[in-house]
Amino acid sequence: MPKSQEEIVRLFFNYLSKSNYDEAKEFMERQRLVFLNNAWPKAMFDILCDFALAEKNYYDTNFEPSKNKMLERKEDENYLDFVYKTLYQDLEKLQTEVDDNYVIKLITTLLQFIS
Repeated sequence: MPKSQEEIVRLFFNYLSKSNYDEAKEFMERQRLVFLNNAWPKAMFDILCDFALAEKNYYDTNFEPSKNKMLERKEDENYLDFVYKTLYQDLEKLQTEVDDNYVIKLITTLLQFIS
């Protein structure tokens, strides 16, 4: 039975809240293949998977986001600040490209959380 967008997002953040970062990422990748492949842009899934990986790798300074970013990390820049800055940039760009009200609301919430 297909899940609603709200249910998918709730389950994703439920995994994150329990520190099940790999499960959160895998769950979102499954949703891309099964339920939301036509409803959400691929970039939204990439951002959420990057978000889960960033949370998992909070202390791992060797972690690299999964896709090429326009920004480069400055030598003295806090690693997590860099990751969130790139995710913020991706979310802002995506926000201008979508017209689904729920996705726009989700992006706005993530932008507020990251900032």
